[in-house]
Amino acid sequence: MTKVLYTSPYVPAEWIAAHGLEAVRVTPARTGRVPAALDRQGVCPFVRSFVANALAWSEPAAVVMTTTCDQMRRAFDVVARTSEIPVFLLNVPSTWQTVTARRLYLDELDRLGAFLVGAGGARPSSERLTELMLAYDTGRASSSGTAAPARGLRTHPTIPMALVGGPLCREDLAIFDMIEEGSGCVVLDATESGLAGWPRAFDRRRLRDEPLLELADAYFDGIRDVSRRPNDGFYAWLLRELAAGGIRAVIVHRHLWCDLWHAEVARLREKSGLPVLDLDAGDGEATDSSRNRTRIGAFMEMLT
Repeated sequence: MTKVLYTSPYVPAEWIAAHGLEAVRVTPARTGRVPAALDRQGVCPFVRSFVANALAWSEPAAVVMTTTCDQMRRAFDVVARTSEIPVFLLNVPSTWQTVTARRLYLDELDRLGAFLVGAGGARPSSERLTELMLAYDTGRASSSGTAAPARGLRTHPTIPMALVGGPLCREDLAIFDMIEEGSGCVVLDATESGLAGWPRAFDRRRLRDEPLLELADAYFDGIRDVSRRPNDGFYAWLLRELAAGGIRAVIVHRHLWCDLWHAEVARLREKSGLPVLDLDAGDGEATDSSRNRTRIGAFMEMLT
């Protein structure tokens, strides 16, 4: 079965699966080779890692990228020119409070469907799409309390923390352990790879009548993303979750040269009223892990 590789939360896995293909949301490792145009300073290390992992995929695959990140959009052009792997660019409007923007996203899903058929899939029936949407929705509901990686039993008090920011590479998952080493616990994973990248729950009645429309609305309206204009919805959701979880501090994880998240750090500090650590992931060098451990350790000491 052809695997469809993607990383953006705006790519609905249900839509891919309904076409008879396997949706694989990639958490890339910071290894591998990329085309020369992406192998230079100033290229986002996450974008570079995702492209390297996708191009090194050993099984039949297609790749879906989105326009929510300027660097990912430029990387699409490079991959399309230099690789034989089928690649698709999903246009996601940054403005979202208009009928036109919503219609554009729905049209993009239909265009993605044509691409999936060309990649070996089959156009799904409404019944098949509904079945898969129900299954995915149930799976997300059952996992909603375990977004942060499960850890061992703790025998001492811990500081409830939130991890906020962009998507995570595999190496970035070590941050959860670093926080625990400092007597903290991530009770809210509000990164793009975590709960912030989940669609809202599906409306079960509308789902059975208009499954594709409900899929589009749940993803387009439900994902909490700072790239939206305005992005007040992200903060409204985040502040509710911070209060509900009794969060005492926030760590913002962002990739180097991610201007979008860099610009939000001060606003997040102001709106949350909590201690905030701005943690950039560096450029994937070996020193990143020790540097992050030191900074996280000092931040945790300040909280105790």
